[in-house]
Amino acid sequence: MLQPGRGKKGLRAMPTPTRAPVVRYLLAHASSLRALEQLADYVNGLPEVDERLLVIATLAVRDGEFVPGPATQHALGQFSGDLADDCDRFLTRLSHIARDDALARARESGFLPPRRS
Repeated sequence: MLQPGRGKKGLRAMPTPTRAPVVRYLLAHASSLRALEQLADYVNGLPEVDERLLVIATLAVRDGEFVPGPATQHALGQFSGDLADDCDRFLTRLSHIARDDALARARESGFLPPRRS
């Protein structure tokens, strides 16, 4: 039986990075959206244990890459702020949107019952 926090053969599982995948995604898309470069700089300055990054990484990082769901990707495309306060507020909102995307994905896969209207 595996022990908590341990992978196969008793080795410690590698921790999931929180900042790097998000920053890579933002910089890759920054050429078309200048504001994402500012957001990437902001995220890069945050500690790995920032709660919003932990939520986003848990829900939208797959195999070390940030893979945003449709609503998360749309929100990123709409971001136009460049001040630290804009980035801070947006990142909080983005963590909520990533959660909504994950819930929608779980519903589509049959892991959760459909939403009631």
